[in-house]
Amino acid sequence: MHTHTWSVFKQEVSHYNPSIIAITETWLSSDIVSSYNYYNYKQFAVCRQSGQRGGGVMLLFNPSFSVFQVLPRVKPPITCDVLAVVDTAKGHCWVLVYRPPQCSAVDSEALVECLESVLTNCKYVTICGDFNMKDIDWQSVNKQSLCPIERN
Repeated sequence: MHTHTWSVFKQEVSHYNPSIIAITETWLSSDIVSSYNYYNYKQFAVCRQSGQRGGGVMLLFNPSFSVFQVLPRVKPPITCDVLAVVDTAKGHCWVLVYRPPQCSAVDSEALVECLESVLTNCKYVTICGDFNMKDIDWQSVNKQSLCPIERN
């Protein structure tokens, strides 16, 4: 993370004291993630595979949360990053996703399967992230589909 960006981030966290922080496009490696101090927040991260540019996701939770990371039963496609964390006290699953702009239809379908594998046992779910779906018509999304898939 750029030094200026990191200092602004720390100021915002200090000022607003959020309960949960979701960050996409971290561009961080696992060794760098462990070196940051996030005001005692419980941190979970999925870093990009070595050699891949961009991406990466991180969830930070206030220390009062009782949370743990869950691994999807269906692995996400190598092009995407999926992080799922469950709050044991509330039965809430927080899912953070990074889907790159050039993601193929096959990888998008695999991402949906991965998300479905995480969500089947959760009472409450929040999915957020960077889906890079600039041309999607969100008005056409219905309850029957988890998420529309772009066809390339």
